Amino acid sequence: MSVVDRPTRYQHRRRSPIRQRVERMGETLEPLFPTASESKRRRPLTAGLYLFAFVGITVVLLLRQSGVGATNTMWAEDGQLFYKDALSHSGASNLVRIYSGYVQLLPRLVFEAVRLVPLQDVAFTTAVTGAALVAGLGLIVFRSSAAFIRSPLLRGLLVASMTLLPVAPGELLDNVVNVPWWLIFASFWVLFWRPCSWSGRVVAGVVCFLAAASDPIVALLLPIAVLGALVSRRPSENTATIGLLAGLFFQIAVAASSNVSSSYQLGGSGRDFLKAFGVRVGLGPVTGVRITDNLWSVQPQLASILGVGVFGLLIGVAAAQHGRQLRLFVLVVLAESVTLFIVPVFLRGAAPTLAAKPVWFSSRWQVAPELVVLSAVLVATNFYVRRHRRGLWLIVVVALALAPAWILDFRLSNPRTDGPAWGHQVALARQECETGHPKQVTLATSPPGWSVALPCRFVETH
Repeated sequence: MSVVDRPTRYQHRRRSPIRQRVERMGETLEPLFPTASESKRRRPLTAGLYLFAFVGITVVLLLRQSGVGATNTMWAEDGQLFYKDALSHSGASNLVRIYSGYVQLLPRLVFEAVRLVPLQDVAFTTAVTGAALVAGLGLIVFRSSAAFIRSPLLRGLLVASMTLLPVAPGELLDNVVNVPWWLIFASFWVLFWRPCSWSGRVVAGVVCFLAAASDPIVALLLPIAVLGALVSRRPSENTATIGLLAGLFFQIAVAASSNVSSSYQLGGSGRDFLKAFGVRVGLGPVTGVRITDNLWSVQPQLASILGVGVFGLLIGVAAAQHGRQLRLFVLVVLAESVTLFIVPVFLRGAAPTLAAKPVWFSSRWQVAPELVVLSAVLVATNFYVRRHRRGLWLIVVVALALAPAWILDFRLSNPRTDGPAWGHQVALARQECETGHPKQVTLATSPPGWSVALPCRFVETH
């Protein structure tokens, strides 16, 4: 008997009904997890173009901060928490410190390196690092979405949507503390990715691990990971899922060994959630901050209704396109966009505040759901363009629809606009240490009320 004719170990084994159902479900879901194409007909971007895009996106993100400037200001926890902790605690113990109820691994890793730079350059290093991390995640989204969005132009629009997101200047840009919110969106796409190379698989696993190890809210993406595991159970094709589970295990293990209690304040009415979701996720991506805030100040009820209507219209138009892959994707987007907004807001009891505050307020809860909805729109546009082969006009229409908000909200005044300037604060601190000889000195940071206390011996020597 030849090797070809030899029966396999499974040929004569009867499959159980449960296994048959799982296999049928995997076949149904297979279009939702296409293998990344390596077609020779489409030349991939060279390393030089990727580098050019990386530098360009980083610069644009830094330019979006108005006023004193991103490279001369420190934002919130970056200075008061992560930088201070990196100076005060050893590396191993610092990486597992809990804040606000969970571990933020990525920011703490970054500040293990930032603490080594001269004090005068800390703000510059932090801002550039934060912008560069978001730029890198944008390029990962560009690559990981290729199986769904074949058109490089549409994938470019997706990355542009990240770079020029209207609400981003509120608190999401040029800092390290809020990079995990961008990691959530990158993880969304990476979980659909089936890279052919091991380098791609490693990137997928690292992104999802860092996302989960920096914010447990990424657990809301577990349904996508489970669906992906049903399609393919080989570990090599599920590195993103493995990374996600490893990151969540890290969160659980650290929390279990700590006595720190969470700071969650559950609450919010259904009406508040609906109003906040409509204005921030429905209208936000289309009309941006300035237009939405103006409408909200005049007709808040109308703004909420329009927002829910726009969200429903976008999802409906995407679902109306032919193809099981697109419809499955739209169902996932519908579920994830709602949960990614409602769950964090519910855990912080912030729905009433979000329903009354300007759109840029607490923009961190908007980034993932907004970009997930825009992803569905761009995937649907890609399907239409491929089907009709003359749909370039539609790409132009989508770009023109998004461009006004990108232009109007490119730079917004925020609590970082007026400083204080980090360089000036360092100079004042050194002067105070030289003249008054206190044991420690306080450097003011943004937003108002935040600061970082440093020992004078450190300020004088660094």
